[in-house]
Amino acid sequence: MTLTVTQFLRPDGRQETFTVEVNDALRQHVEAIRAAGLRFTAEVVPGNLVSLCIESPEEDVAIELATNGPGPNEPQVALERLICGYAERAGFVAPAPSAE
Repeated sequence: MTLTVTQFLRPDGRQETFTVEVNDALRQHVEAIRAAGLRFTAEVVPGNLVSLCIESPEEDVAIELATNGPGPNEPQVALERLICGYAERAGFVAPAPSAE
């Protein structure tokens, strides 16, 4: 599925949107997040990191940091982790069974 993300650009925080493809299995989570009036944002921060957020008009409600480049913690992986984690914490989906 295609997800629209607002990116804050240096040096002045100017905003631009871009799209990214995420796993279609996340559609229900993304739609619930959007229906709650939240949006997805991204910003490159010092340390070669990308801050990925789900935010309301007032505040960030969830955040993940990703490495700015390919690898096991690349932005795509962190974004999907952000979506799943927030959807679970917000009660949009049932939590995964524990390994106990």
